Amino acid sequence: MRLTHGAADHLGAGDDVADEADPGAEIDLAILEIAAAQARDAAAAGHLAVVGDELVQPGQTGGVDRAASAEQVESLGRRSDEISQIALVDAESGAVQVLADLKTAQTFRGSDNFGQRILGGSAPDMVARNEAIALVDSISGGAFAAAGVFASRAVVNGAVRAKLDGNVTSSASVLVKGKGGSLADSRTLAVSASGVAGMGISAQYAEVGSSADVEATSTDGNNDQQITSSGHVEFAAESDNEAKVHTDVAAGGALAGIAVSVPTARVSGATTASVEGNVTAGAAGINVHATSGNNAIIEILAISVGALSAAVTWGEAEISTSADTEAKVLANATFSAPAGAVEVFATSINHTSSSAASAAVGALAVNVMKSVATVAGATLASFNGDIATTLTKTASLTVKARGQNQATVDAFIAAISLSLSGGVNLAQAHVTSDAETAAEILSSASINVSGAVTVDAGLTTDTVTSDVIGGFTVARSAHYQNYALANLGNVAGGAIAVGATVSDALVDAGTRATLNGDVTGSGSITVKAHGDENVNAPARNDASAKTLFVAVGLAGLAYTDTTAQVGVNAVVKAEVGSAATVASSGLISVTSRSANNAITSTNGGAFGLVAGSDTLPRAKVRGSTIANFGGNATSANGMTVTDSGVSMTMSSAGGE
Repeated sequence: MRLTHGAADHLGAGDDVADEADPGAEIDLAILEIAAAQARDAAAAGHLAVVGDELVQPGQTGGVDRAASAEQVESLGRRSDEISQIALVDAESGAVQVLADLKTAQTFRGSDNFGQRILGGSAPDMVARNEAIALVDSISGGAFAAAGVFASRAVVNGAVRAKLDGNVTSSASVLVKGKGGSLADSRTLAVSASGVAGMGISAQYAEVGSSADVEATSTDGNNDQQITSSGHVEFAAESDNEAKVHTDVAAGGALAGIAVSVPTARVSGATTASVEGNVTAGAAGINVHATSGNNAIIEILAISVGALSAAVTWGEAEISTSADTEAKVLANATFSAPAGAVEVFATSINHTSSSAASAAVGALAVNVMKSVATVAGATLASFNGDIATTLTKTASLTVKARGQNQATVDAFIAAISLSLSGGVNLAQAHVTSDAETAAEILSSASINVSGAVTVDAGLTTDTVTSDVIGGFTVARSAHYQNYALANLGNVAGGAIAVGATVSDALVDAGTRATLNGDVTGSGSITVKAHGDENVNAPARNDASAKTLFVAVGLAGLAYTDTTAQVGVNAVVKAEVGSAATVASSGLISVTSRSANNAITSTNGGAFGLVAGSDTLPRAKVRGSTIANFGGNATSANGMTVTDSGVSMTMSSAGGE
């Protein structure tokens, strides 16, 4: 048995703070010494321990002593990219515990008992939290001029991995588990003020990087791995990731005040549970599951005051295409769990939000803001292996994906002047086509079970208690599944006032359940795409774009473009494909249900002796709902194929 762990250089349990990850950090020698000492206690208590590559038998401390020797510790410490952590085999029950955790000097120090957290008790549940926090506060002033350029950067980019690539020939249970969380937090306070001119520029970057994966895997490229247990076999990957930026920037002077803020918050770490080996379990069954919670958050306040006043903000909150959540059984895998269930589950909650408020006040005032919130991480449960025919059959197979993807923007700007004022407010809240929620049985799969075969893709409803609306926290009166909200306000006042507002909300992510493999025996077959846990509840996609625009002056001009769309890729589909041949002694059911809503609201106008406004609200629903049986059914007790879709579009405009 070999356990590997990617280099990690972050902080655990809030012990220390690092402003940036260093993927090449080596393991601290004291950590191995502590691990070895605790392994000695575990061995004496009847556990089998693996420290590095040293195997320690129950009741025998010699192996631990060798692992703890200075030479051995130094050798292991220099192989930080391959260093094995600790695995346990309970001598009495035969249970195998494969654990993933952080291992750097920053993570475990002093009174933080590394060995106790891993080896203490009978079934440790390790939670590794990686933190990178960057804080910058600066206030500058002067009689003539004051200027400051400030930047903060927080990056977490280390992986948590639990890997089993050897054989387990006998055990009472097998657990391979990677569990981790990452926080990248970047905050800036920048104030520049003087008697003549003040300028403040701030840039913030917070990222949970594409290498910050959480994994629980088995690899079997030669198709010869065997994992055997009389009990339960489980591969579990769980993550909780957050990238957050908060910035306050202000600049002022008698002649000029210029405030610029460029924040970015991004989550790119994947969560993966995958099995490629051959697994035999008892009636307790086989579980492969991946669970993630990802958040990218931006909060901005920008103020500028001066005869020439300008405020510019440009922020992006993103859960990228790399931040997938996947539970997979690969093509080489053969599963058997007589009288037990096989479950492949993937569950994710992906939220991005950007909230910003900005004001420019002066004889000449200009305010420009762009806010972007994007969710692009997929959720996938996939089975592409075999469930072999046995004397006592495996009871059932369930392949289930649950997704919840939400992107929200709230942005308010004001430009007030005695002469010319101009405000441009642009917002984009997108749940992209990459953020698909999918459950699938692929074409290489062959399945023979006594009970149900279920392929189930669904969306879950949020439990969010409040939103930021117009800069204020407001209780959320309704709850959503896939959701995009772009809410903007733009106020310009002056002798000549000009304002432009563009608001774009898009949900374009599909919900898909497909069966393309063969089912040679089953008690029933169900393929469904829906919302929540109730098959009769629809998968809900909601896009909402709201705009408030006011331009007031001797001459006032305003333009607004407000778009809410459920896109063409937001397909809710349940399908048995043409490559599938299926057999069942019970019902074959294929069901898809959806509810799509696109709503736009625009209010305001231009006011003055000369006033003009152009308002363009658009609401579209283009996603389809599909249920289809295109395969070959050799036996069944009946078949139902049902689809149901409800769509609503609404546009409203008010003002002058």
